[in-house]
Amino acid sequence: MDFNNLNIRELREKASLTQMQLAAKLGVSMMTIRIWENGAGKPNPKNYKKLVKLFNLYKMFEVQPL
Repeated sequence: MDFNNLNIRELREKASLTQMQLAAKLGVSMMTIRIWENGAGKPNPKNYKKLVKLFNLYKMFEVQPL
């Protein structure tokens, strides 16, 4: 999974968070969340890591043996 495949809006809604609540948890503005959800921008690596941690997405990124 990469930035393009992460549906932030879907994850946020499943967690019953508002854009404002998610922004506060990540330390970003609500506008930043809107930009990500609308596909006009992507989280930087630092914020991407925070999203993975917040939504417990570690299994999606496990490396599988060849």
